[in-house]
Amino acid sequence: MSVHDGSRDAFGLEAFPSPTDGTVTLTYGSFGNAGLRLAVRDLRGQVVLERDLSDLQNGFQRYTLELGALPAGCYAVELRDGSGSRSTVRVVRD
Repeated sequence: MSVHDGSRDAFGLEAFPSPTDGTVTLTYGSFGNAGLRLAVRDLRGQVVLERDLSDLQNGFQRYTLELGALPAGCYAVELRDGSGSRSTVRVVRD
């Protein structure tokens, strides 16, 4: 189950499973967004993990995100492109 934070949802981002023991699958739509960035933030808003998701084709995308090195807790996973469009979901790490 994905929990959306109510912010503008530009990419239809979903994350499963949540809670997870470490591996999360992200699904989202891409429209050839150059410079798409993935950021994982802890409850203090600090970025604890970042990835550059470049060279995307238009359409449905699937990305496997490994959170096993992070401590148990609640995290915000955010996708943002260069124009400021973004999507955010919450993920619980067991």
